[in-house]
Amino acid sequence: MKLPLVIGLSAQMRGLSERAAIAARSRLPILLTSEPGSDAEEIARAIHVDSCGVEAPFERIGCSSMTSSTFEDALTGAFLRSSKNRGTVFLADIDTLAPPAQQLLEQLMDNLPAAMNGAGGVPHCKIITSSARQLAPMVAEGSFSRTLFQRINIFTIEIPPLRSRPDDIPPLAEAFRVAATQRGLPATTGFSADAMDTLTSHTWPGNTQELRSVVSTAVFSSRGREIGAADIESAMWRADAEKDNPMRANDAVALPAVIQRAITDALRRHEGNVTAAARELDISKVTLYRRLDEYKTMGIDLLADSRQLDPPDDPG
Repeated sequence: MKLPLVIGLSAQMRGLSERAAIAARSRLPILLTSEPGSDAEEIARAIHVDSCGVEAPFERIGCSSMTSSTFEDALTGAFLRSSKNRGTVFLADIDTLAPPAQQLLEQLMDNLPAAMNGAGGVPHCKIITSSARQLAPMVAEGSFSRTLFQRINIFTIEIPPLRSRPDDIPPLAEAFRVAATQRGLPATTGFSADAMDTLTSHTWPGNTQELRSVVSTAVFSSRGREIGAADIESAMWRADAEKDNPMRANDAVALPAVIQRAITDALRRHEGNVTAAARELDISKVTLYRRLDEYKTMGIDLLADSRQLDPPDDPG
């Protein structure tokens, strides 16, 4: 099984690829565990393509942005569509599900209509979940359902943190540099030796998503030349500043995952109402529209699923 390049090429990840290939051939539930920022969804999509094919539906449900009232409809619809077309239901960040939503998921898995199941009651669709926390301790403390844990913890794949596989950093950084250029950022000639040393010596607590953000910011600041150590260090400093006060950071060219999630969650809660979302985020509507436009240049349309859109106030 071939994993996407953004995951890595180290011996650890080749072993993960072999295990994922075994998981792809089974209809058993798959649980992906990792630290935050490890691109578990990329692995879930690779398993889906290997198992179900590129044309089959991949139904992603972001558990962290769901309330109990919206979760049931989203989950039922996802299972129906995926079972009908033999696709995949991917439950991202299942560790964030509130107890009522956990119960809903248990009930749905218990009572799937016969038409949605194959032989032995196994769903026609593949079920993949991801968690950025270890679920066993959560079960022990009572914050996660033991029954649900037993249902999803059948085939577990642990994604190693980036700091444990430094050999992956150079090819990942290069892949992210090329991708940034393809999104319209200035073309660069590569990384200097000092820049690569800076990248490989960093511990990357935010894993591959942090590396992607830092490289994209460095590509922008380099203005079309070789990326130097100063560009990387400046990008790291900006990323740290955004973590401290993400919505008011000045450099929004390559936003870390925390900003994208904050904007996405606010828009979903307010059904795409930009004015209400900006008020919740404590920023002006003009600033939020600027953020959304910057994401569009990177091929990310955060308003694609929104129900309504109102024009920004005149900044003048």
